[in-house]
Amino acid sequence: MGNIGALIDGALKKEWSDDEVDKYVGAYIAAYLTHSSDQAVRDRAASGGTTSALLIHGLKTGVIDGAVVC
Repeated sequence: MGNIGALIDGALKKEWSDDEVDKYVGAYIAAYLTHSSDQAVRDRAASGGTTSALLIHGLKTGVIDGAVVC
């Protein structure tokens, strides 16, 4: 892993120009940092488990019947 911390710091602390944001993100209304409120999901998921939490909720409530995650 070596320099992964430096790479993450570089990406997160970078000053993004409006042109770069438009190029890489596109039009947006807002951006949020999120994580699952379930510690068990966070422990077993990547990047805080937001996507996993949404899919679990959808499956439990019947909003979706299944999901394919890559």
